[in-house]
Amino acid sequence: MSMKMSLLNRASSISSTKPVALLVLALSAGVALVYSLSALDLIRIPVVFFFLLFGPGLGWIPLLKQEDFLELFTLSLALSLAFDIIVALIFLYTGGWSVDWMLVVLTIIAVSGALVQLKVAAAAFLPKSLEKGE
Repeated sequence: MSMKMSLLNRASSISSTKPVALLVLALSAGVALVYSLSALDLIRIPVVFFFLLFGPGLGWIPLLKQEDFLELFTLSLALSLAFDIIVALIFLYTGGWSVDWMLVVLTIIAVSGALVQLKVAAAAFLPKSLEKGE
């Protein structure tokens, strides 16, 4: 019975993490698509703006296992803005100002966080004996 409860607990934590990771991957793909196709500004600006506000943070914050949606929202917004500022300052101080490359770096940050979320979610279904390498 405890094995069943353990699997149910793991499944509930995965169900909250997996959609966020998939949302980050979809956001990243959307940014890459609208930016590479030089879409109309009417489409490109909101998509890129939404990604810059939430993308990098949503890639990493769900790993903290926050239960409250408002906390997840606030922390992901704050971390995204911090990533945006850090990346912009690095490009500014190194003299390589390029909006294209900044979006690439921020997309890599967001996608790497989403992939870690998916790996953690997949590892939650492994039995304890497989996690230890036995």
